[in-house]
Amino acid sequence: MIRLEHAGVRWELQPDFEPLLGEVLAAPGQVVSEQPPGVISLRTAQGKKFLLTETRRAGTWSRLGAAFRKGPTARDAWQAAQQLAALPVAIVRHLAFGEKPGGASVLIREAFDGVPLDEAAAQCSDAIYEFFNQLYRRGVTILNPRPDDVLVRLDPLEIRLANLDRVALQKEVSEAERLKLLAFLRAFLPLKVPRDVERESENVRRAWLATRARRSLESDREFSRRELGKLRWRVRVAGGDSALEPVLRDPDTFLERDAWIMQRSDGVTLGGAPGVALKRFDGRRGARGSGLRGLPSGLRHFCLARLLELAGVPTPRPLACGQREASSRSYFLMEEIPQAKSLRQWEGDAREAVRRVGEVLGGLHRAGLSHENLRETNFIFDAAGRFYLVGFDGLSLDAKLFADRALADLNRLVANTRKLHALTKSERITFLHAYCRARHIRAGDLFTRTWQVRSLAAVRRESRG
Repeated sequence: MIRLEHAGVRWELQPDFEPLLGEVLAAPGQVVSEQPPGVISLRTAQGKKFLLTETRRAGTWSRLGAAFRKGPTARDAWQAAQQLAALPVAIVRHLAFGEKPGGASVLIREAFDGVPLDEAAAQCSDAIYEFFNQLYRRGVTILNPRPDDVLVRLDPLEIRLANLDRVALQKEVSEAERLKLLAFLRAFLPLKVPRDVERESENVRRAWLATRARRSLESDREFSRRELGKLRWRVRVAGGDSALEPVLRDPDTFLERDAWIMQRSDGVTLGGAPGVALKRFDGRRGARGSGLRGLPSGLRHFCLARLLELAGVPTPRPLACGQREASSRSYFLMEEIPQAKSLRQWEGDAREAVRRVGEVLGGLHRAGLSHENLRETNFIFDAAGRFYLVGFDGLSLDAKLFADRALADLNRLVANTRKLHALTKSERITFLHAYCRARHIRAGDLFTRTWQVRSLAAVRRESRG
């Protein structure tokens, strides 16, 4: 370990990194994440990539609050890196740590070209599970783990611990901590676990989806900030094309001149063009869900669409959201569904439509979302018969969706949808089974109390008979 002072910063660094320190600090940075309390930027020096985390200097009151909270710091991550490397545990190599006068700090790591474990779970779930077993055996646990704490490179397969600021080293991991971490893993890996762990894993998954969706409003690896005059946008990094540019530069002109108008009422204008659809909100509409309170409507709709996308619920792909400076006007930009029709216009096999609706609604509830006014128009299908959920005005976010809320949604949908209201016995059973499979529950879980919901209670009786 080398200790030195460079440009007024006191550094601790690995010996082999000393020749590169000045070059890395001087290299231009590409911001990959901008969230409290700091900014993470990607730097390149001598053909190698590095991640530099700069923790901003906090104000007086923030520093006092941090002192009482005693949360993890960059120094905690640096010290944990030295301990884990000695065990040994496979980690993203930490190269240098610097402290600035006033409490700000800089942490430099190698840039490991992996993806969070939830994105690689389908390809190597056994290897990820074994990696965590190795952590157990070495007395390593992660406090409040997140999928991006572990990065996975698929070719060649390599797994490393990335975020070390919440890592704890113990002589032995307790059974309670083991079960908590098992619930976290079950949220993303196809593991067989006890029933109580399964239920807790669903809570973990819902909380993580809500956090990831809200983080998309900040600069991360999938969405970045753009400022175009008085417009402040969050735009998807990959998947955008030149067709979006005129919409982002002048969304109001796009709606008035270039788009076909699908809705214009109650301060909301929805217009479409080939490949895109833009929804404009004038005024702040009521925001539901504790995690989304206070957001302008365009940003709230974007977060809900992003949450559904992460949860695997089919919905038009969110492309961007924005708001106009010093104004209550906000925007939500999404992909257009070509030749879309509502459920009311479905003329195909009724059983197939029922199954698709059950799957969409089950996925919605599994993600911790409830809808106050589900109707036939909330379900659309494209030319290939793929179903999508649209219309987020009635959506509310609840990390723990209780059975009464789920049953109320189901009952409203049946009452407001003529196609579901007139289903045959076998079609109602198909609907219930598809819903339960998508929500990862058993049919009996919906009826653990004394609520009597006519349509669904009939389905359960018929499924027994």
